[in-house]
Amino acid sequence: MLQKQRFLDIVLVCLLRDFYFIKKRFYQKTISLEETLLQLSEAKLNIGKNQPKGFKKDVFIQIPIKSPDKNGTGNDWLTYGIQLSRVKDINGAIYTLSVAVGKNPELWQVYYNVALIWLDQEKYHAALWAINVAINKKPSFYHSYFLKARILEHSEQYENALEAVQQAIAEAKKESKDDFTVYKARGDIFLDLKQYDEAIADYTQVIAITPQDALTYSNRGDAYNAKGKTDSAIADYTQAIAINPQDALTYSNRGFAYYMQGKTDLAIDDCNKAIEINFQLASAYFNRGFAYKLKGNKQQAIKDLETAKQLYQQQGNTQNAQKAQELLNKL
Repeated sequence: MLQKQRFLDIVLVCLLRDFYFIKKRFYQKTISLEETLLQLSEAKLNIGKNQPKGFKKDVFIQIPIKSPDKNGTGNDWLTYGIQLSRVKDINGAIYTLSVAVGKNPELWQVYYNVALIWLDQEKYHAALWAINVAINKKPSFYHSYFLKARILEHSEQYENALEAVQQAIAEAKKESKDDFTVYKARGDIFLDLKQYDEAIADYTQVIAITPQDALTYSNRGDAYNAKGKTDSAIADYTQAIAINPQDALTYSNRGFAYYMQGKTDLAIDDCNKAIEINFQLASAYFNRGFAYKLKGNKQQAIKDLETAKQLYQQQGNTQNAQKAQELLNKL
């Protein structure tokens, strides 16, 4: 009873707030609300951005959305809440899911989906509470630990995130499941923790299963770059670009790797391409400013670093804005 009341209290608070926030990008990692909502049938789960070959996505968004009648069950309201989430009616989804759990307090799927919604809305404390309830009600569902790890990672609680993803792997193995998305998530967390060898090992395992996953090549490139293995980083970035030539951040990161090798012209070319794709990518101006500085083009370096600083400030990244200013002070 207390859990139910606590859930409804949090729902009420959230309904009174503005749900819409500017979404941050953590490295190149994202968790997509549209592709992660839990369905009633576990066979139809869509937990990550990249699913194993042959996976069939749910088609909730393609069917008419109709509210359950007064005799609707908890499952009916759960389904309706998921439908509303998929069309971005967040307030309606939260209210509807609260109705579902009111009708059936044992519907752990409600708490799982609420955690997903609040993660997408960057309400990490509430998301963590909801996923912990889901885990308490169904501790064998490994996807819940996976989601908990993502919530903790976005909250920058990396050690706790690692513990959660390890639990996800352990629960998956009990079901004889070897879900590559969980290893990908662990690689991301190792990258956050600066445990680069471990991150590389996980990314390599993922690539062996899904060799066309551009994001994993790019993230492994980041790990190699951080270790100073620029040749390996460039090779991974190049492979990522071959698969997805519209990823501006990967061009920017490869440009930085070229800069570290003293190949300033290649660095500038990559940063130019990154800016062509995304003219608001601060790191591309920052890296290009570095390259121009190394070439002795002080005027262009100042221009790029000023642009990078302004973009970082607009994006709320005060740490990198300060780094850009410190470099400007030296010019």
